[in-house]
Amino acid sequence: EPVAELTPEPEPVAELTPEPEPVAELTPEPEPVAEFTPEPEPVAEFAPEARSGVALVQEDGGRQEQTREEMGRQGEKISPHLSPSLPTPSYPPFQKYPVVKPHAVSSRGRPIGLWAVLLLLFGLVGFGVYKLWEMGFTIKAQRTQREGETSIPQSLVSPVPQSSGESPSPRATPSPLLPKPTPPPPPRPIIPPQNWTEATSFGDGKLGFDTIALGGKILISGDAEGKIRIWNWNSGRSAITLAGHSGRVWTLTISPDGKTLVSGGDDSTLKIWDSRTGVLKTTLKAHADWVSSALITPDGKYIISGGGDGTIRIWDLKTGGLQSSIKAHSDWVSSLSLSADGQTLASASFDKTIKVWSLSGARVLPQKTLLAHEDVVRMVAISPDGKILVSGSYDQTVKVWDLATGTVSHNLTGHAQGVMCVAISPDGKTLFTGGEDQMVRIWSLPSGELKGTLEGHKDTVMSLAVAKNGQNLVSASLDGTMLVRPLTALEISPVPD
Repeated sequence: EPVAELTPEPEPVAELTPEPEPVAELTPEPEPVAEFTPEPEPVAEFAPEARSGVALVQEDGGRQEQTREEMGRQGEKISPHLSPSLPTPSYPPFQKYPVVKPHAVSSRGRPIGLWAVLLLLFGLVGFGVYKLWEMGFTIKAQRTQREGETSIPQSLVSPVPQSSGESPSPRATPSPLLPKPTPPPPPRPIIPPQNWTEATSFGDGKLGFDTIALGGKILISGDAEGKIRIWNWNSGRSAITLAGHSGRVWTLTISPDGKTLVSGGDDSTLKIWDSRTGVLKTTLKAHADWVSSALITPDGKYIISGGGDGTIRIWDLKTGGLQSSIKAHSDWVSSLSLSADGQTLASASFDKTIKVWSLSGARVLPQKTLLAHEDVVRMVAISPDGKILVSGSYDQTVKVWDLATGTVSHNLTGHAQGVMCVAISPDGKTLFTGGEDQMVRIWSLPSGELKGTLEGHKDTVMSLAVAKNGQNLVSASLDGTMLVRPLTALEISPVPD
């Protein structure tokens, strides 16, 4: 039995097993170490204490206590850099501005990107303004140069001097379709025509005439003030004055029945009038620039106009509607001429070319381009039979063309200055030309022979017209007069019925 009592003795060994538990309780002991971290804070508090502490300085063998403030009042003779015995004060960091990336902040702390954008915008705007100014200056210079090449001085368009007591009439601005400034012509011998009677003068000499039209016994003129006058053939006085254009009147044409008058001018409009009453029927905004020439087709249905925008346009005479438009020339269209059958159209331009077109109703179809003149082609005219074309130019020549072949058959020289106008007699045998030399010259169209020279005008001859009966020639000049001369000596046949 005593042996059986010794068996439970191992139980105390089991009680020793939980002894490691206190070790587990020692595990959180590092926590106080984390609390020990803020201990450096008193170091920051020590800085102000050093400021109010006592500094001992050895002076004259004795010891004297002085505060740092007192040493500062003595001129800061003691510096932390020179006195290593004094503790260097340390202050907590202080930031006045928020931390921003260095590349995005200027020296003043403001964003650099905004200033860069503003400077770039100002630079672009300034450059654009400069380019616009330069472009405007260039356009103005080119326009001034062109006008200088194609206009004449004011002295050349001034009216004949008036008697004392009369005020001069207002003048319109010279247009590029006026003759170019050239020196006065040298004296030339005058070939007197045979059996010419004295010319009848129309006009008061105050304002130059730019264009004329003849319709039966009706003489119509246009001037620089935009006025159109219908003259009494017998008395030589103005019967009706039509005022409607705001600028110089450049072209006049009368319908085949004589009832309708169409005018065009510097104000870029075509105006349709009743030639019997002088009532304005319609105003058409015809071109982007001045209207230089206008025609009415032989059937009386359409108006054909040419303008400073280089286009040729066809309009319905009754309704005023635009039927067709074509860019005909690279420069101003100066003149148009239509054949008697209404199927061939010729146009002259400041681009020194002549173009021939075929008409089919209201359609304009190109045929050929004629090149021979060395300067602006001012006027063209097609002969009554439609076979010959005559052109006058600022190069002082008159050229006679074969329309079928497009070749020059005659090159007529005789004018001392630019040729401004040409006209062909109804029988197609006689050619009349006028120009800046103030002369009207008469030529044989078949042979190109000069028959005579007519004087009488004191300024540029701008327009010529031959009566349909072949008995009279009318010339209009910038001197403010129109001269009507009989053509009986030339034995010109009337227009066939």
